[in-house]
Amino acid sequence: MTFDNIAAFALTGDNVPESALEMTALLLIDTIGVAAGAAHMDAGRLAREHAFSFHAAASDKHAAPMMFDGRAVSIPGAAFAAATQIDNLDAHDGYNPAKGHIGCALVPALFAFAKTRPELTGREALTALAISYEIAARAAIALHATVSD
Repeated sequence: MTFDNIAAFALTGDNVPESALEMTALLLIDTIGVAAGAAHMDAGRLAREHAFSFHAAASDKHAAPMMFDGRAVSIPGAAFAAATQIDNLDAHDGYNPAKGHIGCALVPALFAFAKTRPELTGREALTALAISYEIAARAAIALHATVSD
């Protein structure tokens, strides 16, 4: 797969099967549930405090609320805090060929960027997430095929 193929796939969500969107919706709900369950754990709290102290947004346009917190920080800060919170509980999605938890990075990024794209419909966001899962899974499989554990 080349970068041109990836870009063509990622920029048009026309070929994403309905079954993939349904699975992505389940993964999204699961990951949000894990984020909620981990909201009061130490690592998540510490990550949110770190993001609040060190990842301030340059402007409201570049700010995002932290999941299950509400305080605004930079978009990368909000994604970092949520990913740390989710990974701390370690109950989120897993994909064995990728040897990891893909949604831990993707769902926080989607939530952090949501405020900057208010015109994005739920279906468009779900399609973007499905495409992100596909690309991340393929990249992880390729990476693990080239290095030993």
